[in-house]
Amino acid sequence: MAASSAAEQQLKIVADLAWNVRWQIALDMNGDGLVTISDMWLWLKWIFFAPGDLLLLLLMKYWTPIALFLEISPKDLSGFFSGLISSFVWFFDS
Repeated sequence: MAASSAAEQQLKIVADLAWNVRWQIALDMNGDGLVTISDMWLWLKWIFFAPGDLLLLLLMKYWTPIALFLEISPKDLSGFFSGLISSFVWFFDS
């Protein structure tokens, strides 16, 4: 029980950090000092993955036992599962 509680606390802390990093957008997304066409692709990627990342982050922050059971971590942001969720949201939104 104590290990589960420690894992839950650790995931909540990491999810808070990931939350702060995820919702930062900048003109220079790739950090090369210039705003170029490659930054535009990263803006689109940032927007596309937003719904899935939001759901995963909320799951990690508020329903931590479920996130632990599903083995969801901040590494899953902008990944396959986030993309799948985002695809459904964008498909049904249009």
